[in-house]
Parts: sequence; C-alpha cells; structure tokens
Amino acid sequence: MNTLFTAMNSPLPHNAPLDIRRVLGEMFGVPAESLKDEDSPETIPAWDSFQTLIMFQEVERAAGISFTLDDIKRVRTVGDLKKILRAYQVPLL
Repeated sequence: MNTLFTAMNSPLPHNAPLDIRRVLGEMFGVPAESLKDEDSPETIPAWDSFQTLIMFQEVERAAGISFTLDDIKRVRTVGDLKKILRAYQVPLL
C-alpha cells in the first residue's frame, strides 16, 4: 500500500502536530518546503477542483476533524487552510 495513502488516512495521535505543507506537497507533487501561505490553485498547477475535494477529505482524516461548507468556501490559499485548522485547534508544524 502507498505510504502516503496510509499516512494520510491515519488520524493524528491526540495533539500531534500536522505537517500540512508535507501533506499538501505530496498531494500536489511539489516540494513541501516550497509551499507558501499565498500558494493557491493559481500557483499550484495540480490544485484543481477534483484535488480540492481530495485535499479536504485527506486533511479531515489526518486531523480528525470535519470541515463545514463555510470552511470549504473560505479556503483559497494554503494560508486560509492553515487558519481554519488553527481555529479547530489542530496543532501545525
């Protein structure tokens, strides 16, 4: 089984920090260290509407949370996603 799939489908241990840049980097096929809060579908070619759905599903699983429709509507950038995760008190690396 793909280790990315396994890692992304396992919820975080309680209070374990989520490396959101690593998760997004692996999903979108870009180096995690290159991701900036300003990155969006306009700067990441693989970030299309289908990948957006997968992104939310995988982040929900990894973080052990459920996004609301309002949360999803507000995410336009990596920074927006991080802001919402912080609002859910998900510790981030």
